[in-house]
Amino acid sequence: MIIDSGEEMEQKRHSKKRTAIYELLSSTKSHPTAEWIYWQLKPQYPSLSLGTVYSNLAVFQSAGKIISVGVVGGKERFDADTSAHAHFVCRCCNAVIDVADASAPIVPLPGKAESSNVCYFGVCEDCLKIEKSQSTKEKSS
Repeated sequence: MIIDSGEEMEQKRHSKKRTAIYELLSSTKSHPTAEWIYWQLKPQYPSLSLGTVYSNLAVFQSAGKIISVGVVGGKERFDADTSAHAHFVCRCCNAVIDVADASAPIVPLPGKAESSNVCYFGVCEDCLKIEKSQSTKEKSS
């Protein structure tokens, strides 16, 4: 009796939907939610379910192919860029923006770090422009 390894079983379960989910996630810098991925692919794959998207994201995460940026605006956001980099989250529009490598610790660590998740929170440049524009209009009134 031959027992398939986990990797062999994973290859057998490989599907067009799984490939489409990963390719879509890899093609965007928007750090999307599972729901966004679902709605983008649903027209092309009418039988796609949100559960399928979530389960495939979990598979990709376990395999180290994607990371979770965390929960932003009540929804988990994902990133296919697994290189060392930080994120900036806008408190106004919930945009998640890549920031150059900021993974070096600011303080000495008591051991060997295996990963980090640096995230800055504030107001993005676009929202700052809107705030400035609204402030200028209010002052002139």
